[in-house]
Amino acid sequence: MLYNFAVHHLEFYVSVRAELSRWILHRSDPYLSSKAEEYFNKLALVFESQIEGQNKPIPLEEWKSRISFEYGVPDHEKQRILTSSNPLHFSRRASSLHLMKRMLT
Repeated sequence: MLYNFAVHHLEFYVSVRAELSRWILHRSDPYLSSKAEEYFNKLALVFESQIEGQNKPIPLEEWKSRISFEYGVPDHEKQRILTSSNPLHFSRRASSLHLMKRMLT
């Protein structure tokens, strides 16, 4: 039920994912723990596919004008990010991970 709710209301993804992670640690009930892990992983796939579905390709030259890197990021890492198959996905994924970290702390 919790999984289905989160699938239909991805704005609660972080909260549901956090709850499922707690259930995974519930070792006194191995069945609950394994089911929670299964739904935890399935929910991550739903979330990631939702993000990927929102992506529209942006030309590399436009990316170069939009992205700025912090001091100290190696050139090879900058190049890897800029030439990845989908920099927009990388950017959104990084943003969502940052948001999840802020919400969980």
